[in-house]
Amino acid sequence: MKKILVPTDFSKLSEDALAFAIEVAQKYEATITLVTSLHYDFYPEIHNAAIVTSTLLKKVEESSKEQMNQLIARYHVSGVSIDEYISDETLITILNEKITHEAYDLVIMGTSGSSGIDEFLEGSNTEKVVRKAACPVISISGKTVLDEIKRVMIPIDIDDIRMSFLQEVASMEALFNVQLDFVWVRTVHNIENEEEISRETTKLIQSLGIKAFTFHIVRSVSPSVGILRYVEEENIDMIAMATHARKGIAHWLLGSLTEDTVNHVKVPVWSFKMDSDEKRIDLDSVEPIMEVSSYTKIEMPVD
Repeated sequence: MKKILVPTDFSKLSEDALAFAIEVAQKYEATITLVTSLHYDFYPEIHNAAIVTSTLLKKVEESSKEQMNQLIARYHVSGVSIDEYISDETLITILNEKITHEAYDLVIMGTSGSSGIDEFLEGSNTEKVVRKAACPVISISGKTVLDEIKRVMIPIDIDDIRMSFLQEVASMEALFNVQLDFVWVRTVHNIENEEEISRETTKLIQSLGIKAFTFHIVRSVSPSVGILRYVEEENIDMIAMATHARKGIAHWLLGSLTEDTVNHVKVPVWSFKMDSDEKRIDLDSVEPIMEVSSYTKIEMPVD
């Protein structure tokens, strides 16, 4: 953990993200790059303008530079090296270029979430970063203190376990020195034997050298409901999840459990984008179910 990216729109929430990033950087002797995008999709003053002129763009850029300098000056006493980067590219383009070409390890950003029609049409900026960023992302929804993160929930999809994600979780355990709660949310669609799932999953986790963990099975109407209930009832401090980074119609129709959680949960969410081409780990206790389509078209008489 040497280089951290922190997107900012100069809001209170993004400053909370910076404060948390500084705690992480202090603990692991990392550097921080503050990033802001002048793209209309990220910057409210441009996004809400009726007409975007060169004068407006210049004004916004000058204002951004001034606010960046003020922000860095405020946190100079932290002892952490903080630099800045301003671009008119989209935020995810900026981040992925930095991650790919300059080897950044982590993105930390604030999220206010989304709701209603805004969520359906756009989602949150954080949700877009979670879906597309090429390194782990920690999203926070308010003031977060590193030393107060003691328990991390790891939701497990027994049909879609990837080794890269478990390895990232193992690294996170060592990095943050936390207790991990691995949780499988069982719904009415699951027929697997719970004892066999528990035994096999526990053995897999132990094989990666993870020691400070427990494994739990939660019964719920849906994975998202089960996750949110577990977080509330068990006083979880952070969630760590993988995202599939679905694109196009698949994302519109199916969405992502990770992105949905980021938009609605109140604790920090650590997310990792899985490689869609990576082979899944097949558990012996998980049996594929052959389903017959239940779709039936019924013609109704018209008077």
